[in-house]
Amino acid sequence: MATDHVFDLHFGAAADGYQGVSLYRYTEDGTRIDNITDWGLRQFQAQYEKGKSPSPVRSMGEGGHRLQACGASAHARPDEGPHPALRATLSHGKATGEGKKRKITKDDIFTYVYGVLHDPVYREKYAINLKREFPRIPFYPDFWQWAEWGKRLMDLHIGYETVEPWPLKRHDQPATE
Repeated sequence: MATDHVFDLHFGAAADGYQGVSLYRYTEDGTRIDNITDWGLRQFQAQYEKGKSPSPVRSMGEGGHRLQACGASAHARPDEGPHPALRATLSHGKATGEGKKRKITKDDIFTYVYGVLHDPVYREKYAINLKREFPRIPFYPDFWQWAEWGKRLMDLHIGYETVEPWPLKRHDQPATE
């Protein structure tokens, strides 16, 4: 779940495995510090520059596809997007990430990670690991597609209370016995 306000550490029950991760943190004097490090930004930028592959750890994914992960090995579905139901909801079958040639920012990484962590297949596959340790984020081939899915999902989670109500009419039926 995403919020555009400071969240309470008890936003979700600890027993349910909630972890809160903010884009920024603040020192006592009010200085804002990015939670995505410059090192992490460089790893993503270098990974997705054409022809470069600086990942610190490499492994073979399912089907023999090479998969790279930021900071740890991971096996994922390198040629697939999120669960089909989520993919259809978020992109309506459009490959929104194709052809983008802009520089990756820390905000882009944040939305990419949000998309990856909400993929039902990722969550199911790594359920045990996600209960015990901080998530490991794979480098999927289409960064911009995953960042777009993450952004759209985050926008839905943050803005769900501001959506126009669907025009429904209530039709009460007498009780039948």
